[in-house]
Amino acid sequence: MITRTVKQRLPWDLVKPCPKPLDKSAATTGVIVERVQHAEAALASCSAQVDGVRKWNEGRSEATRGEGAVK
Repeated sequence: MITRTVKQRLPWDLVKPCPKPLDKSAATTGVIVERVQHAEAALASCSAQVDGVRKWNEGRSEATRGEGAVK
């Protein structure tokens, strides 16, 4: 009997780095609005990644139930 260890890896979309903050000084109202919009988009992106990891992990927990899966 041959035993193989299979390492599960998360999909790249779930582990890629979150967007970096803008590197602009808030000199005008337009820049402030742009920074807020960028921050909201970055937060939405990171939140989606965390939700995706949770969903992926729940699927893994179901598949490995009884094999020491952590809930």
